[in-house]
Amino acid sequence: MNENNDILSELFEKYMGYLDLCSFPQEILDVFRGKKMELLSKVSEVKIPRKFLEFVPIIPFKIINLRDQIKKVRGSSGSLIEENLFDIAENLPDEPYFIYGVEIGMYTKGTPPQIAELLIERVKRSPLTLAEGMGVIFYYPEILRNCYLDCIGTRYEKRNKIPHILLREGKIRLGLGGEKLFSSQWGSPSCFGRV
Repeated sequence: MNENNDILSELFEKYMGYLDLCSFPQEILDVFRGKKMELLSKVSEVKIPRKFLEFVPIIPFKIINLRDQIKKVRGSSGSLIEENLFDIAENLPDEPYFIYGVEIGMYTKGTPPQIAELLIERVKRSPLTLAEGMGVIFYYPEILRNCYLDCIGTRYEKRNKIPHILLREGKIRLGLGGEKLFSSQWGSPSCFGRV
């Protein structure tokens, strides 16, 4: 293994340790461990800019529902009804997976989600879903100090309602916005791919 793979492998083990510490089921950790070599290979093939996250483990709501995931994210709350959510991002795995080459929304910060979606498509990236946004915030809640997340890979009830993750009164909150609503504090995160 080269030095970069050693660093990526160490990051992988940190994620697994944190999931174990937070009492996630062993079956989930086993699925992630089964994808380790494929993940490290994919991440090594792609030049990931310094300000991006190399990869993040994601647990779909089909495996652990939205309400239970909200409980796992420190100090979070939300009243979105899971049955009203639908993902528009393509090729989403049904089992635990990784997103890699994660841009946290800084490049689309201050851009309406409708325009951000076009910008993300133009550079051949995929917008993050709400489950993926929750996964990022689970490990990196400090991101919300600089950028709230419009999770444009998911819609709520109607196509024009977009779930988002924000920080209010020091607590992580889930809410809804519109395709054309924007603020200088909001960005739409994206990733290179999923494994």
